[in-house]
Amino acid sequence: MTEQEAIDILINLEHSLDEYSGLNETGKTVFRMAVEALEKQIRKKPVMVLNKWKCAYSLFCPTCKSYLGVKRRK
Repeated sequence: MTEQEAIDILINLEHSLDEYSGLNETGKTVFRMAVEALEKQIRKKPVMVLNKWKCAYSLFCPTCKSYLGVKRRK
């Protein structure tokens, strides 16, 4: 099972429980926290920004925007 499949199951389970038994705010918070934790586990592609000389890309984290390195342009 992938992280995305687990997220989808958690979201569906939250909606089902809320619909049938009236999930309280604590329960909703627990589901949201679990989904957020799983989303952090999903690998994301870095943001690539072409430098001013157009010979390489600077790589940045899509989440925190920190600098990751350089990738030469082919």
